[in-house]
Amino acid sequence: MHCGVAMRNHGKIIPELSRVRRTITLSKVAKQRLKWMDFYESHGHNARLTCRHFGLSPDVFYRRKNRYQPGHLASLEDHTVNHRPTHVRRPTTGPDTVAQIEQLREQYTCWGKKKLHAMLKEEGHQPYIQQSCKSARPVL
Repeated sequence: MHCGVAMRNHGKIIPELSRVRRTITLSKVAKQRLKWMDFYESHGHNARLTCRHFGLSPDVFYRRKNRYQPGHLASLEDHTVNHRPTHVRRPTTGPDTVAQIEQLREQYTCWGKKKLHAMLKEEGHQPYIQQSCKSARPVL
């Protein structure tokens, strides 16, 4: 008992949870999160009390509460989704032009990308000026 309340309420909040627990294997972390949600439900949806009781940051608790789906206990697990982008941009400037750019940058260290771009155009190269995502300035 903690704070005068029995902690054995797993079957009350989610019906037949004891049967579900036998069929789904939850990690230690997911079981702990399930205890958070059970405590939250059994104490009148008092999030701050739940955070104090388990020593959680409210931000962490609310993030997990929003992800939690009572009928889907796997939602308590950490997402193992790869956050790598599916489509990566390919460089559009050819290797010969890149070599020319590197040579000009070594030769003229004080020149900026616009001046180098103009010089490469005069030599017959077609370098691509990439627009930066944070500003409208061209990047060579």
